[in-house]
Amino acid sequence: MQRKVGLLVSQRGFKIMKRGLLLFVLWVFIFNASLEICFAKETPKNYVIVVLGSSTAYGNGPTNADSAWVRRYVAYLNSNYPNFSVVNLAEESYVTYRILPTGTYIDPDVTNHPTVDPEHNITKALSYSPDAIIINLPSNDAGSHYEVADQLANYSAITSVAHNANIPVWVASPQPSFLSGYAYQLQLQMLDSMAPVFGNFAIDFWTGIGTPEGHVDSRYDCGDGLHLNSSGHRILFQRVVDKNIPDYLINLNDKEAPTVPTALSSSNKTGTSFTLSWTASTDNVAVTDYDVYENGSFLKTV
Repeated sequence: MQRKVGLLVSQRGFKIMKRGLLLFVLWVFIFNASLEICFAKETPKNYVIVVLGSSTAYGNGPTNADSAWVRRYVAYLNSNYPNFSVVNLAEESYVTYRILPTGTYIDPDVTNHPTVDPEHNITKALSYSPDAIIINLPSNDAGSHYEVADQLANYSAITSVAHNANIPVWVASPQPSFLSGYAYQLQLQMLDSMAPVFGNFAIDFWTGIGTPEGHVDSRYDCGDGLHLNSSGHRILFQRVVDKNIPDYLINLNDKEAPTVPTALSSSNKTGTSFTLSWTASTDNVAVTDYDVYENGSFLKTV
């Protein structure tokens, strides 16, 4: 009965859906065995995601710190994308002015006289050479009565710096809170601006979390009318997961499959063994090893 031994050259870090792009291309028959080569394994790139924001991203609300959405996201990445890490630069009570690029001039007449924090702003975020940035500033700008035009101008200044460095930025929407009157109207105006301004890079942190009046739903209120409890943070976490940021970054950084190994040959043949050799695959990242298959079943990695 013919035995089929295959070398599966696969990519760790490369989208699985792309593995079907390469077919068995080379067969060598030795004794009663056929050999095949497909894909090469690729050295995984390490990715960094930086979070900028205020108290929600900082972790306020849940009684258990590990239930906060950023920490949940870190645990999720550790389990599903171990080559991803998160740097959380969020600080309590922050507004868009606080995370502007270092050196940005702020009119001294701005309410509360905010200043740029060089240790927790976009400039600091870029110092980590991130692959992506997430911004979560729920309600402090509206609470300070900063006009939507000013908020958007700040976001533009922040995201432009990142985009100039080819770093994508996801921006979370406002969140329900105890705001009322003009502050609440600013929240609604900002909410309406999210999709037109940020498109698919907007993260919905509003829908299903608040009441019709824009307050935090009692099911998700930690008790202060402002911050979310563990259940609320779980919703935020899931909204971030649903954006598929890791897959987006993997596709963005690695669009090339490894080349197909060629010139498969055998030597040192005996009655029970033989030596295989081939011209190695190449890749825009790196090729680490090959998987050997026999009749479709995995044998070993070489």
